[in-house]
Amino acid sequence: MLDTTGPISFVQSGRMRALAVAAKTRSPALPDVPTFDEVGIANIHSSAWYGLMAPAGTPIEIINRLNAEANVVLRDPETKKRLATLGADFGGGTPDEFSKFVAAEVIRYAVVVKASGAKLD
Repeated sequence: MLDTTGPISFVQSGRMRALAVAAKTRSPALPDVPTFDEVGIANIHSSAWYGLMAPAGTPIEIINRLNAEANVVLRDPETKKRLATLGADFGGGTPDEFSKFVAAEVIRYAVVVKASGAKLD
């Protein structure tokens, strides 16, 4: 699995061939590349994601200010354009929404790690 943002220029230039994307829908940056579901491999949905976090106990006023400024950047047309060329799907939102997303990801990947048999050394 490769994150779209790294190899996208290689795929677009023809130096690398993408077989499928691990998303529920096709990537706008690679519209001719099918999803795993479309090629007959069901439920392969994964993505790299990035977010801002702060140490526990950071005052809510600071959290809210950082969040507001990050959302301003994510709504900027030039930022949106640049991220789209990288194949990135971007959002923004509230600290509470991000907290719930991270908690759901931990649960989702705990199942994957358990099924893999991986052990922490």
